[in-house]
Amino acid sequence: MHVANLLLLQLGASGLAMAEGLESPDSSEPWTLSTVYTADLLRNARGGLAVGNAYLDNLDVSLEVDGERAFGVPGLQLFAYGLYNNTARFSEELSGDAMTASNIDAPRAVRLYEAWADWTFGASDASMRFGLYDLNSEFDTTKARSLFMNSTFGVGHELGQTGRNGPSIFPSTSLALRMAFKPADDWALLVAAFDGVPNDPERPSQTRIRIGGGDGALLITELQRHGSRLTKLAAGAWHYTEQLERIDDTLLGSPLPRKDASSGAYVLADLAVWQDPLDTDRRVEAFARVGVASDGVNEFDGSAQLGIIVRQPFGGSADESLGFAVATARTGEPYRRAQRTLGAPIEDAEAVIEVTYRRALLPWLTVQPDIQYILNPGADRSLRNALVFGLRVEFAAEWAR
Repeated sequence: MHVANLLLLQLGASGLAMAEGLESPDSSEPWTLSTVYTADLLRNARGGLAVGNAYLDNLDVSLEVDGERAFGVPGLQLFAYGLYNNTARFSEELSGDAMTASNIDAPRAVRLYEAWADWTFGASDASMRFGLYDLNSEFDTTKARSLFMNSTFGVGHELGQTGRNGPSIFPSTSLALRMAFKPADDWALLVAAFDGVPNDPERPSQTRIRIGGGDGALLITELQRHGSRLTKLAAGAWHYTEQLERIDDTLLGSPLPRKDASSGAYVLADLAVWQDPLDTDRRVEAFARVGVASDGVNEFDGSAQLGIIVRQPFGGSADESLGFAVATARTGEPYRRAQRTLGAPIEDAEAVIEVTYRRALLPWLTVQPDIQYILNPGADRSLRNALVFGLRVEFAAEWAR
């Protein structure tokens, strides 16, 4: 999950809010402007492509408008979100991993990231959203996983790798129509259709809205259940309407590459393991996720995650979390077979172990030291396991009027 999706979970996720019985931020003001500046200081201490350091940064600016307070239109919410990233590429140049060690690692750009309108109707039992929209703000996301810095703990890698320019996630989003329903208490159903190719693959730093040209659509649905102990249980499925070139034919340079479908599914869960009866903020959470994808057109055909988080681990009043998580992404057989034919055999999987600690020092300042041990970076047998040390610093501000 991109770091600013923490903000989207709070401000924009109407479908999730319906299921959890949550409401929009408690503010009497119709306009809310939020900014988050995130800086990652990263060092690949050994292994991977090269030993070295990188400075990654990300600036998010978002504007939320309550349509009823601003314009007298009940159920209307407007949201606009722009971002900036510098040009450093840590995983591409140093650690060499496919799952991407930092979830703000992206090409240099200033872009409009989201711009949508959401209308809630039917006594708040349904909502419709249309515009530039980040799939991972509501689909394949949980609050527990959002603690970690590695990108695979946002959207699962088997989904995040798909399409001609990725699905509609950080750093490129596409035009979408999303419907959310509440069929019963504690249940929510999300359904969405996205332009199948976000932006322009040849110009990744730009924001372009282009419908047609053989893009097709990405269709996705997710059924969610929320509770007190099993805080979230969800199952999702997705499919690209346009077929893609097979990964083995592309690698082997076939003059007439075959095409195949790209589809997949995932299940995920967040679990409340323990809570201090004297301090509800002090608790232990766990999460698990597994997903699969078509191996004919994708390098990786599955991924799995498992993690545990301790909130307020040291019993203080500060907002703090300590987390441990592991994830693995499995390479598909056609991809492995093609690499063997080329004389460059690869490993069956890449894996990462991450330990992280996040603490709010001030209402506007948060720090997060992080350690990742990456096994088989990029599933490349020529690369040693990578050891990555990181420090994330976030500055946040909000204005309402």
